[in-house]
Amino acid sequence: MASGSEDSGSDIDGEILTDDEDVSSDDDDLQFPEGGRGPWIPVFDQQNYVRDHIYDFITDGPVGPLNRNIINPQPIDYFENQLSNGETSLFELLTNETNRYAAQFFQQHPVQNLPPNSRSRQWIDVTLAEMRTFIGLLLLMGIIQKPSIESYWSTDCLLSTPSFANAMSRNRFQLILKFLHANNNEQNPARDHPNYDPAGKLTEMVNLCNQGFSRNYR
Repeated sequence: MASGSEDSGSDIDGEILTDDEDVSSDDDDLQFPEGGRGPWIPVFDQQNYVRDHIYDFITDGPVGPLNRNIINPQPIDYFENQLSNGETSLFELLTNETNRYAAQFFQQHPVQNLPPNSRSRQWIDVTLAEMRTFIGLLLLMGIIQKPSIESYWSTDCLLSTPSFANAMSRNRFQLILKFLHANNNEQNPARDHPNYDPAGKLTEMVNLCNQGFSRNYR
């Protein structure tokens, strides 16, 4: 039972530390790179490692949003600004590459050779407005979680979420999902090529987003 008097130190791992004892951190014996602690990533070549520029809030200027010249901005305006490099938006990239991939698919699999009930027979090029709706539904699925894609279009009174069916049909959503792409497959090196990148299908999208983040926030 704890007593009413104040202890002179803290009980750590069963040891009583008094005010006279020096409590030091294990970090005191570590040698950190010039300029402070870190980096907080593994450094395999410590001899040749050059630390990146550390942002100085005094000499490098203030941080925060940039390009805030939107009149009466709405949240969607900031969202779209972040996902654009100033020339191409993420929605435009996904629209163009999804349509490109679909065209490549049908070159290899002509419509007349597809099974009669194949959903792919119904494909028409996705529009920019449809892609925005598609991405919006994907984000909404992260908030409204269900066991399957089909269940979002359920008409069961206990499971129904009408906003999905009102925005896009289930077949159209699944068809866009089937062909969704963010790069040109024809430019990907083969798996056995020395320049093959396992994340190559996402590189262009990641670069676009990083450019947008750098352009709109410092």
